[in-house]
Amino acid sequence: MYAAIERSIVRSATQIIFPSYVCETVVEREVVGASLKNSYVIPNPISSIFTDPNAIEHSLERRIAAVGRYSKIKNFEMFFVLHKELLRRKWRHTASFVTNVLGHKMATGEIPKSIKVLPPMTPEGLKKFYLTQGIIVCPSRFETFGNVPMEAACLGIPVLVNEHVGCAEILKQVGLENMVMSFDDVGAVADRIQQLCGQHILPKQLNALKRILDYRFVGDEIRAVLDVAVNK
Repeated sequence: MYAAIERSIVRSATQIIFPSYVCETVVEREVVGASLKNSYVIPNPISSIFTDPNAIEHSLERRIAAVGRYSKIKNFEMFFVLHKELLRRKWRHTASFVTNVLGHKMATGEIPKSIKVLPPMTPEGLKKFYLTQGIIVCPSRFETFGNVPMEAACLGIPVLVNEHVGCAEILKQVGLENMVMSFDDVGAVADRIQQLCGQHILPKQLNALKRILDYRFVGDEIRAVLDVAVNK
């Protein structure tokens, strides 16, 4: 039913905006079964609260975290596996999970007790949280974009995202390819977390990220597409 509704919306639209090429490809392949000629790719804008200049105090303590709605597509079970692998390696660190998780998930042992579970936060709270972390991990099997890793990256915090996450395209575009990889190999992903945790995102890359994701720039791009749609 949902596919039929989506197909109807796509076919009746004058112009279509996708937040990533991976999202556009999935819609073409799984919804309409054809290449779209009236589509544009414009990334999600990031709030200025995450793009304004910030002083980053890097803690000597290794801190890894995941943030997001607890659902199958988000693949947070992989974050738990990675945490256990790092513990097995005796790589001392703390792990946090910010989510809407229900109490029974913890009670049944689905989330390791060694991971600190925190409730959803306001944007201001998230900003403070990101700035205390060494790396934000996004293991989602699929994301149309992925605001969480982009919010953290715009604050200068290293991230590691699955290659099927839309914002991986932005990371590659600004020269942060090392923050994108397949999550199929637990050992390789754990290696990368150890390498990235606590590093700095260089000013050149950080400024490029902020320019691309600035809400004013993104707004201008969207407005240009709307103007084309109105004038057709």
